Amino acid sequence: MSKIISGKIKNIILKENKMFIEFETNEIYYSEIIKGSVTCDIFNEQNKIVPLHYLDNGNLIKIKILENKIKKIYINSKYQFILDSDSPEDCFFE
Repeated sequence: MSKIISGKIKNIILKENKMFIEFETNEIYYSEIIKGSVTCDIFNEQNKIVPLHYLDNGNLIKIKILENKIKKIYINSKYQFILDSDSPEDCFFE
């Protein structure tokens, strides 16, 4: 039976073929890494899949786990772009 855990990331450890996420409560859960990719999906608050580098220490996340193995990660992403329709696209490179 799967369950949902939520909290703040204390540490992310990439070791051998696993990614471990340690919460501030010292609970640790993992996801396997196969061919350079984690086997779980990571979603932002718009329910869109985002890359692994969106995860960072201090992020608030929810994870869906099955037997301490992470199946899905839901993150409050700090990487959001708000586009002003009056601004040219190249304004991001100033």
